[in-house]
Amino acid sequence: MKRTRTGQILPLFVLAGFVAAGSVAEAGFFSTVGKMVKERQQMSQSSRNVAGAVKTLYRERKSISAFAQSASTLVAAYRGMTNKASAAAVPKLLEIAKAITTLATEYSHLSPKVSKLYKDIKPDLEYFATLKEGDDDREVTLGTSGRKIRLKSFSDHRIDKLAGANGWSRVWETIKDDPMNVFRWGRLKDEYQYGKVEGQYVLKCAQIAFETESYFQAATSSMNELLGIRNEINGILNGNLDALLGIGNTVNRVQGAAGAAESLSEILNAGVANLGTRFDQLNQIQEAYVKQHQTYVAKYGQMVSQTVATSAGTRSTTARTPVTTPTPETPGIGKADLATAMAMYQTAYQEYIRITQDSNASQEARTKAIANLQKARNLVETLKANAAR
Repeated sequence: MKRTRTGQILPLFVLAGFVAAGSVAEAGFFSTVGKMVKERQQMSQSSRNVAGAVKTLYRERKSISAFAQSASTLVAAYRGMTNKASAAAVPKLLEIAKAITTLATEYSHLSPKVSKLYKDIKPDLEYFATLKEGDDDREVTLGTSGRKIRLKSFSDHRIDKLAGANGWSRVWETIKDDPMNVFRWGRLKDEYQYGKVEGQYVLKCAQIAFETESYFQAATSSMNELLGIRNEINGILNGNLDALLGIGNTVNRVQGAAGAAESLSEILNAGVANLGTRFDQLNQIQEAYVKQHQTYVAKYGQMVSQTVATSAGTRSTTARTPVTTPTPETPGIGKADLATAMAMYQTAYQEYIRITQDSNASQEARTKAIANLQKARNLVETLKANAAR
């Protein structure tokens, strides 16, 4: 059926009416919604890529924590080097050399993965950067060293604003697809709420990607300075004559790199803490997304938008090291720890998404997928509560 001119124009008036009935729109509101509508395909593709990168960061959380811990160990070794006399410094040089070696090992394990990750999503982050406002990036001061780093980010205010625009873009698309939807106020409300939580998820992933990249780049700068003195230390420990004759200069260089070690430790600890907080926030958003998705599918029978559904298959939790203390017996699992439960939840969630998107799936299969998802969710909450005691 050919769409009438009235059918083409009507969504604009309806959208304006919704905004007027709610509150005065912010400057640039309609242009932002228009951008979301026009670039929906680009948004969907970049969202999937960035969400996948955030999933990789989550999988590497133990390596990130180990990297930060090795930096803290190096700082402790530096602080113990109070005597600059060459003879007295040699035992401490050995301790520092070991700490740097451990640090380098952790770095060599993590750096190639993170570097490749950011290389792969560079075009996607460049796209998301076009959605940022001028005050989204900010300067932060780290710990006692007073070092400042420029943190690329999305502000929470900007995320909320863009997520709302994404909700309105769904309203727009729904009315364009069927102008009669203008009279289905409940449907339009559901579309808006779905689009908003969908937008919150993908934008929170972009925020995590931007901020983690900033911390990683700052850490790499400090790391390069520390690696520069490793060969000199190893020369002394291996009995190299030139190195032994110049031990005084080496000690001075090692002492001079203490600031880089301190800075690296502060960067990594701040980065780990920030990543943990952001994953906690992402976890809450994803829970809201699951509930909204369940409500939407129950009412309308199928998933319309593909922006998040294909990318939100990772259960995101804190980036801190998981609890490994024994947990109660769980039917079908045995001794299950929180990490195992989280993996089960991820699998159940992915299966749930797959089933609900399959128009040929039976009602029995849908019911089973929902039940398994709820069971996995309950297990996670039980283990979290036990770990907190």
